[in-house]
Amino acid sequence: NVARRAIALGIKELKRKEALEQVRLRDWTVWKAAEYCGESYRSFLHLLREENVPFPLSTEELEREIDESGSK
Repeated sequence: NVARRAIALGIKELKRKEALEQVRLRDWTVWKAAEYCGESYRSFLHLLREENVPFPLSTEELEREIDESGSK
């Protein structure tokens, strides 16, 4: 029982690390990474912040954000 829990925790940690790396590389969306880890979207956003992984924005999204912030 203890061994099973230890293995489950190890697998969860490995999945988190893989998901963070895939988001960092912009290969996965935050939604996909959260789903892969069995996390909610919000909890995965918190994990991104804790691990200093920037929220992935496409060039188009970033340009739109800049344009919208300049027009206010």
